[in-house]
Amino acid sequence: MNPTKTRSRLRWLGALPVLLIVLFAGFLAWRVHGRETQLRKNAITTSATVVDVDVANDPDTLWVRLNDCGCVVAVATNNVRAHPVGSQLPVRHERYAPGHVEALVDAPNPYAPLLPMVGGLAL
Repeated sequence: MNPTKTRSRLRWLGALPVLLIVLFAGFLAWRVHGRETQLRKNAITTSATVVDVDVANDPDTLWVRLNDCGCVVAVATNNVRAHPVGSQLPVRHERYAPGHVEALVDAPNPYAPLLPMVGGLAL
């Protein structure tokens, strides 16, 4: 067996997991960007009333009642203390899918789940 050919194959085999992680991170970034673009394109800006707080998740979640439709949906936030139950929260939601909601204040970075993956690849 040719040792040069074997080393070349081992390099490609070693690079395969890194390539798969880069492709997966790119796919996730593409999906997040598409979702954010769709939200901004079909968005309705309104206010919502906070009905419950869930701090067990990361990022923390506020359960809000949209003033437009009266439906209760979950909204991610970075600062639950600033939004007690009963307070008003400005939000943006999709016209055709009210469950896709984004807080206009204290909203978490939608790309935050990708940062550890990119940082790991950089190291």
